[in-house]
Amino acid sequence: MSWTCQNCGTELEPQFKVCWNCGTDHKGKVDETFAKDSDPDELSDAPEIPRISCERCGYQGKVLFSTEQKSGIEWLVAGLLSTFVSQRSWVHFCHKICPSCGSDQQSHRSWSGVISDENESIWDKAFEAEAVRNGKNRRLFYFTMGCILVAILVIWWAL
Repeated sequence: MSWTCQNCGTELEPQFKVCWNCGTDHKGKVDETFAKDSDPDELSDAPEIPRISCERCGYQGKVLFSTEQKSGIEWLVAGLLSTFVSQRSWVHFCHKICPSCGSDQQSHRSWSGVISDENESIWDKAFEAEAVRNGKNRRLFYFTMGCILVAILVIWWAL
């Protein structure tokens, strides 16, 4: 038989022992450490950057989209897509990593709690370093594509 959460009024199926919305149990006891899993689009301050709780290091904050482990071929594909489809399509090729320990998605879960100043600082530093790395990779891609285009034009003109 379904039950109603005493704290938030959410209707819950009988298999749930605690409310998925607020963390309150059958008896009305609220879990103060509860942070509900969330859809990244629901986050108010930065919906395009999902928040994670890293099981490896305990970090709780924004995920970092990293291109650190991408090969040149992957950068070529991402660059072509961002040139012809969308400037944001390169994000689909990025790894979602913890900015604190660098762990990948297998050790993350969605999280929607309040970010501490320390974790926000960790993310800011990692984001700045990644932005520099991405800028260098994009410049290299555009330089390479420009060289290829010039070579094609020279060969075409010579023929």
